[in-house]
Amino acid sequence: MPIKLLAIAPAALFALAAQAPETLTPAGPATLYSDWHGGVTLEGEHPELLTGFRVVVQPGGQAGTIRLLVHTSPAFDEEGTPAVYVGEPVTLPAEPGTYTFPAPHVFADYRSVIYGIEQETGGHAITAQVRCSPEDGEGDFCASQSVDVYRPPLGAALPDRRTATEVQRGRELTIEPITESDVDRDGAGDESEDRTNLRASATTQRLSGHRRAFDVTIENAGPRTADRPQIEAYFLPSPGLGSWSPACVGEPRLFSSGGQQDDPRRQFCSLAPLAVGERRTVRLVVPDLGFGDAYFSVSAEGRDLAGGDEDAGPEVRGPRPPLSLEVDARPKSILTVRATVRTTRKGSVRLQLRRGGESMTRTVTFRRAGKRDVVLRSPRRLAEEDGLVTLTARSVGATARARLQPTY
Repeated sequence: MPIKLLAIAPAALFALAAQAPETLTPAGPATLYSDWHGGVTLEGEHPELLTGFRVVVQPGGQAGTIRLLVHTSPAFDEEGTPAVYVGEPVTLPAEPGTYTFPAPHVFADYRSVIYGIEQETGGHAITAQVRCSPEDGEGDFCASQSVDVYRPPLGAALPDRRTATEVQRGRELTIEPITESDVDRDGAGDESEDRTNLRASATTQRLSGHRRAFDVTIENAGPRTADRPQIEAYFLPSPGLGSWSPACVGEPRLFSSGGQQDDPRRQFCSLAPLAVGERRTVRLVVPDLGFGDAYFSVSAEGRDLAGGDEDAGPEVRGPRPPLSLEVDARPKSILTVRATVRTTRKGSVRLQLRRGGESMTRTVTFRRAGKRDVVLRSPRRLAEEDGLVTLTARSVGATARARLQPTY
């Protein structure tokens, strides 16, 4: 059964429909493709998984059974063969509105996919005509957009405009794909389908050498394997990057949402898949600052089914080391490194910033015990090196180190 939405259909589709009264598909069995055969950009968009489609039904049509057709072709720089995916039959109502239906789960790049329907009765009010501009020559939108009609229906056969029964110039089907990310490529959309229930707990203990260990236990209590589980660690204040055991798997999924995940104090670790019912403990070791707050959160490729139990925050309390560094784990740039130096005695502290084979030094003098905020401006030669950055602080009888990974 279709799900009728209260939301208005895309403005572009209504604008097209408003320009022409004839919105019906031809009567009788047929295959219709809404085909764009004009130019496309080279860069395209990152392909996402097709999970459904919306249909805008306008007044004056009739109900009937349709199937969504998805015609895919290899991308410009990829090998492969064209294919057609046929959706399950669904009932398209006659009542005007916007309806959503399931779709074949296909990775779709707008440059190499076209959408169509296979109808039984026809007469559906789901087409729209744009205003043609013959004076624009090749720039006329109608020269690049058409609804191609095939009789008898094609089913899963590949369409070829040269064999179309009718080419309706400047028309399109009022259907819209619904896509989602699928980071683990398991054929389930991350937003609505690939969801599980992860739980987290954490403990902490002091180690020798002014280090602190955090043992984070994660459990998959959901109905699906978590293919791309990830732990996020957040410290206030931040001791810099820690060392994970077992080692992280591949590159973490970083965020660019403009929200709190962009905080440079956060660090991430991608883990091996976590089966249903499996429990696993991961250790993170960082320099011990002696005080502060630690927060851990686990997530997978989809939203959590039971929010609230995927976070853990063990209390951190203990004696402060004689010398310590506070630094962002993932600063935006290596050109300017901001650090807070804490010492329990007065005197000079020598700071060394190192990356690859390059380094720079600076000396900070403390007239009394306490903390100093320091800004280190890296020379270009150091910034051009690769790998992690190490900041080392040395004073009489004490050494502290912190690691960081610039995101730029």
